[in-house]
Amino acid sequence: AWQDFAVGIYPSGAMLNHSCAPNCLWFVERGVLVVETLRPVAAGEELCIAYLPVSRRGDERAEQRRGRLRAQFGFWCMCRRCESDQ
Repeated sequence: AWQDFAVGIYPSGAMLNHSCAPNCLWFVERGVLVVETLRPVAAGEELCIAYLPVSRRGDERAEQRRGRLRAQFGFWCMCRRCESDQ
């Protein structure tokens, strides 16, 4: 189960939107938020991260991912992966 173990405030990270097929990943290294691309990103393409782990067992269906995102973040995911699963 997902458990928080610390709290951090990273205003620049708040500019990244969610996708269930993100083109970036994030982590914190020595108190600094680091965002790295997972693949080449075209100029003007939105940078997206996964707000929750989206590749675990049970997350194959958009309905399951969307339910978790709605419960924890209050939005209905309309990313390309979720829309194509419909």
